[in-house]
Amino acid sequence: MPAITLNFREDGAVSSLCVDGVEFVDTPRPLFVFQLRDKIGNPLRFSSSIFKKVNFEEQGNRTILRFSGDERFLRSGSALVTLERSAEELRWGISMEINDDLVELEWIDFPVVHLQVAQDFRYLTTYAEGMYIGPEGLDCFQRLLGREIGSDYIGYTPCMIRYFYPGPVSAQFHAVLRGDCGLYVGYEDLNDSLKLLEVRPEDDGSCTLLQQQFTGGKNFLDYQVVMRGFRGGWRQAAEIQREWLESTGRLPSKLQGNMPAWFDRDPLMVIYPVKGEGLDHYEMGPNSTYYPYIKGMDVVNRYHKLLPGNSLMPLLMHWEGTAPWAPPFVWPPYGGAEELQKFTDALHAQGDFIGLYASGIGWTQYSAVDHSYNCCKRFVEEGVEKEICIGPKQEKASSICNHALAGQRIGYDLCPSREYTRNVVKGEVASCQNHGIDYLQYFDQNCGGSAAPCYSKGHGHPHLPGPWMAKAMRQVMDGAVEAGKDTLAIGCENTSALPFMEACRLNDVRYFNTWINGEPVPLYAYLFHEYALGFSGNMCGVAWYCDCEKAPYFLEFHFAWHFAYGNLLSLVTNKEGDIHWGWGCPWDTKAPDQSVVLKLLTNLLAWRKTAAKEYLLYGRMEASPEVVCDTMPFYRKEVPGVVQKPAVLCATWRRGENFLTLLVNYTQKPQEARVHFGTPLQNAQLHETAKEPQALQGDDFNFTVPALDAILIYHTQPCQK
Repeated sequence: MPAITLNFREDGAVSSLCVDGVEFVDTPRPLFVFQLRDKIGNPLRFSSSIFKKVNFEEQGNRTILRFSGDERFLRSGSALVTLERSAEELRWGISMEINDDLVELEWIDFPVVHLQVAQDFRYLTTYAEGMYIGPEGLDCFQRLLGREIGSDYIGYTPCMIRYFYPGPVSAQFHAVLRGDCGLYVGYEDLNDSLKLLEVRPEDDGSCTLLQQQFTGGKNFLDYQVVMRGFRGGWRQAAEIQREWLESTGRLPSKLQGNMPAWFDRDPLMVIYPVKGEGLDHYEMGPNSTYYPYIKGMDVVNRYHKLLPGNSLMPLLMHWEGTAPWAPPFVWPPYGGAEELQKFTDALHAQGDFIGLYASGIGWTQYSAVDHSYNCCKRFVEEGVEKEICIGPKQEKASSICNHALAGQRIGYDLCPSREYTRNVVKGEVASCQNHGIDYLQYFDQNCGGSAAPCYSKGHGHPHLPGPWMAKAMRQVMDGAVEAGKDTLAIGCENTSALPFMEACRLNDVRYFNTWINGEPVPLYAYLFHEYALGFSGNMCGVAWYCDCEKAPYFLEFHFAWHFAYGNLLSLVTNKEGDIHWGWGCPWDTKAPDQSVVLKLLTNLLAWRKTAAKEYLLYGRMEASPEVVCDTMPFYRKEVPGVVQKPAVLCATWRRGENFLTLLVNYTQKPQEARVHFGTPLQNAQLHETAKEPQALQGDDFNFTVPALDAILIYHTQPCQK
């Protein structure tokens, strides 16, 4: 592992941080920022510069920094920072003394590292399956989704799509790279306290790591922040995190043997709305293609003919008998349970399955989609005001999808610590299970499985955000799993974060969200595929982030990506039942070339059902060989410029002592790929569509990957890491 060195300025700021001699630090900044809350909820934010004295003490490989000397605000308050050094690792700790009973510590941003940003700069995060952000994408934090929600500390109420853990960020680490030289920053917190892990662009072109860590009212971090250097890219950073996760014993049970029996059938999902025409607003009456429910059989049977040999799972949207996206209530279905039951029974009779979208543990007062629906009377009758999340000043609000015009509802967030919340969720899930539903993405809008923070002093939980939040949300999910028994699988929107994987095993993953200001990498699959995985989703927002007119092969890339990296495949269909670009893309938009997409799907699904099945459903992703091939341009809408991605995607999977390397060509012409395994292969086999297996020996190979298809290489030697 590369050497890592660090120097302090006399005021405690980090003045230099080098990995293998490569400098990462720009102008030094105060070592930490912290926020207090007073008794009526006012925030009081300071940095370490408030302390006028910094004493350094060296104890072998341990440096102790004592901050003191503020008489204006903290009186006799102080802070103690410890740094344990080795040649390859830095381990940080911090505690504070606050001698004032009128304030409490809410969070600490520590250790502050102000980063150089050059052309070879990349920021790595587990957000949206994994993504890189380069210099050109940093300023997109300022205008994510057109709202000023990025690049600053989160408070009440946070946007639920920010880069926080446990939530849209699935693992508690991130990294910064300069070329192939990387700095890994991990948080060895076994209690999963709320953290914002992000970067903030500065006006001078540099950036700062945001590491907002909520303590739950404690005056210290009860874990260490770890920094290591590495050489390589996202996979080398992932190896550090995977090694730590496996050492803790905190990973959930594996998928195999812990999923309903239907999961092994690896169904192809077909996603469509019962009401409306593929948008979350405007006319929301039943559409003639998919309602009554039984009419969906026409589309299901059409895809049985187009893609024979596959089980199908219609995954319904806008089906709720309440209103679309009006949490927490979904049952009974629109038109009544009996009508949906006819469809469910017809699917099951021919070996197919059924799934439903829902929308999590928000509370809807008014639907912004269906104005006839509101829960104001129920809110009063059931005393729900006592059950919702409130802010530090007793505010009552919500964020995600909570807008009268551009959103889906007006309402609040239910507190996950409350028995009321647990009972509502169990009741809704049980209703679905009792009617034979196979899959329920109940926790849509709880991105990554996350819950909103709550500052209530009357709910029985600590009144500041902290580790209690993840524990409470797990209890909500445990009730959902219990209600689903052994037949109904539960999911959430985006990749489920580590604490929620035991419940949310199969999720609507959103790798394409990375295109708004970065590019995707399969970090989630590398870390967690044996424990939780995704399906290729409803692609909500793809038309906002990606310019599919300039890159009409985007949908082929999308399916190749999910195939290579182990996710179940799903289609979004339009009014004619044709494969469409994604949810939120108007149905009058010209559909993709059906023949091209279907040819690719035919080939990929055939591999999933046969030679690649065990690897892609239950395998472990490992290091892949180096691949040299042509690239294809992809165009982001928010950030000018082009992202070049390989024309041939590559992934290596392991089952026991055997390995499978996939090479996937999503383009309409054969692609040449030079592949270097880094170790000689012996008794390996090449599998191609409609050809006999071919024996392989050696290290370097030149393959021709057929258009819209994949080739598979079986081997018993791992690729060189």
